[in-house]
Amino acid sequence: NNSTLLGIDSNNNGVRDDVERYLLDKYKNHHKIVSEIALQSGRAFQIVLEHPENARKTNIVFRSALYCGWYFQDDANSFGDPILIDSDMMEYKYEELQLNTKGRIRAYLEYNHNLSGGVYRAVYGPEAKKLCDFNVTELLKVQ
Repeated sequence: NNSTLLGIDSNNNGVRDDVERYLLDKYKNHHKIVSEIALQSGRAFQIVLEHPENARKTNIVFRSALYCGWYFQDDANSFGDPILIDSDMMEYKYEELQLNTKGRIRAYLEYNHNLSGGVYRAVYGPEAKKLCDFNVTELLKVQ
């Protein structure tokens, strides 16, 4: 899975297979929304790695995954939803897995370089919840 920049995505869901296996295993005992947020982040990483030269555009996808996660970490209970993520769940192994080749590191550094000098608005509350790329309403019905 390391022979190409984007690796193998055998089910075409936008997440590299090794990353998907890791995320689904890591969050298997958590609410389904947690694994969906993680997979959204995995898809965002792939887009960033594939198109680092378009950082200003791809940053929207990357930040949407981030804000969706923040909603369920910090804001959800203020809007009638459960807090499903705590800060202890976040760790650097995921980023190490995403950026596990020189080519992937170079692409991510190029992406970050292309973002320099930009100003990016933070999103909170219901606006952040809308950035989740999965059906939050349906998944909140499932415990």
